[in-house]
Order: sequence, then C-alpha cells, then structure tokens
Amino acid sequence: MFFEEGCREKLAEIYGGDLIFDQAFLTAASKPQILLRMLANLKAIYLSQQDFGKALPIIEKILFINPDSPTEVRDRGIAHYKLNHLSMAVRDWSRYLELSPPAEDLEAVKNNVRIVGQLIARNN
Repeated sequence: MFFEEGCREKLAEIYGGDLIFDQAFLTAASKPQILLRMLANLKAIYLSQQDFGKALPIIEKILFINPDSPTEVRDRGIAHYKLNHLSMAVRDWSRYLELSPPAEDLEAVKNNVRIVGQLIARNN
C-alpha cells in the first residue's frame, strides 16, 4: 500500500503533473461505491458491444442501489428502446426528463419520447 508521498509520486509519473493530488484520493471506497464501479464497468463493456440484453439487468442493479440516477434511467430507456420495449423506453425517458430538467440532451430525449410515442400509437 502506498503512503501519501508514494501516491503523489505515482500520480506525477502517470499524469506528468497534469493531475493535482487531492487528499480525498486516499479515502477508502465504501462497499456500495465499489459495487457501483464494478457494475458501471460491466455496463460500459456491454454497451460498447451493443449487447443491450446484458446491459439492461446491469442498469437495473445500478438503479436498485441508486434509483434516482438520471443517467441510469436514461440509459435504461435506451436499452429498452434497442430491445424494442418501446413503452418502457418512453416511461424511462419521461422519468429522466423529470429527474434532470436542465439536461444537455433535453431536446433529443424529448424528441425520442415524441417519435417513439407516435410509433406506439401507430402500432396499437
């Protein structure tokens, strides 16, 4: 295990001094934080492979731990959309808009809700 000075040296070596050491770097991660990191890594792998069937249950687990995460709610909507679960995609995107009104992708998500809502109405 590194002592503080060793950590400072390692950061300087890796980042060439571009990353400023913060004492918070030495704070131990909690079990939920470690679990969330592991799940986020799995999610990223599955999404990069466009395996939405595997990504969806991972996102569900993340939301079990952090139910009001706007990003995860949005991403679950994307997974549902890719899996052709259209009404569930609209539900999640609508919830995302409630959780994150100033989101950068606000207009794109609103557009998705409108278009997919029209698809659902046409199919009924």
